[in-house]
Amino acid sequence: VAVAVNIQLLGPRSPELGIIYALVLVFSLLIARGAPSFVDLFPAGIVQRLERVADSFHKFAQTPNLIATVVACHTGAILLRGGRLWLLVAAAGICLDWREALLLAIVAESSLLIQLTPGGLGIREGAVLVAATLLDIPIEVAASVAVFDRLLVVSLTALLTPPAIVFLRRRPVSHP
Repeated sequence: VAVAVNIQLLGPRSPELGIIYALVLVFSLLIARGAPSFVDLFPAGIVQRLERVADSFHKFAQTPNLIATVVACHTGAILLRGGRLWLLVAAAGICLDWREALLLAIVAESSLLIQLTPGGLGIREGAVLVAATLLDIPIEVAASVAVFDRLLVVSLTALLTPPAIVFLRRRPVSHP
């Protein structure tokens, strides 16, 4: 969608980006739908050790609308993270329309496909710089947005982790 609404901005690069994102979507859905069959291909000894994993995959595959629900939730998360980038760019004095903000968010989120470092450290920031180049955002602004965004995520995670641990320790374990 981000590529489709930015065809004029991307020019000759838009078909290639569209094809890449379409292939990622198709292969991801195929893997998600075929995971139970894939687990069943392991040797018997490994399958026994992974019985709970295989059982979970089977439950996932049998749950109606699970993939659609997960995709909808993940889309919401991407839009929220993209909104954060949009706000940071706007705070730096650069006005993006919703299509450009969507492209910025999707290119940044694409970095999650390549996790070469723990937490994608540096990869997401590089993706923000790539998107900024596509959108003619000054590289200095893009770098400050990327670094501030990373610091914000790390700070909020560090702030919210201790209360989450306390809460989880108080809950009784209810799974078999």
